[in-house]
Amino acid sequence: MLRCWWAMLGIGLSLMLANWAVASQQKMAALTPGDNELPGWAKLNADAWGDDREAFFDILDGGAEVYTDAGGSEIFYRAYKKDKKILQVTVIDMSGDWQKAKKFFTQRQTGFAKKAGYKQLKIEKNGFYCTQSTSASGLLWNAQYYCEFSINSSQAEYVAALQKLMRTVSAKITRKK
Repeated sequence: MLRCWWAMLGIGLSLMLANWAVASQQKMAALTPGDNELPGWAKLNADAWGDDREAFFDILDGGAEVYTDAGGSEIFYRAYKKDKKILQVTVIDMSGDWQKAKKFFTQRQTGFAKKAGYKQLKIEKNGFYCTQSTSASGLLWNAQYYCEFSINSSQAEYVAALQKLMRTVSAKITRKK
């Protein structure tokens, strides 16, 4: 009888953890545009979420320690496609701490500011983007979130899409508060 009770308790705890993970992933996904929120861009079925170092490593394709050591506790990735261009966003919760998000953003901005094509982008909090010969990328922080964006084109139309995505994510974060 006691074994049965412990087994049921274990199953109950497992279900609670699974429900928490789904709710947390949905919360992070809500910070990014869904289908048809970016006109002409289709959301790919490539969403990824995690809350441990291994998930950070998988989603970022290495380099997880830079993010987790800075306070990254959850990560969410989403991609969109138009023509043959891929627009990507990665949202990282910096342990619920806006100061960690701002500090990490500032550290990353210093490296980007040295690149050719660096430009400040006026958004809700702080953000910027950088265009290079064949791509564009951007960073922002708002509340406890640090975000990275990229697109595999430097053409004006696609850089504008990157900027729109940055503004949209920042606005969604602001509304969430």
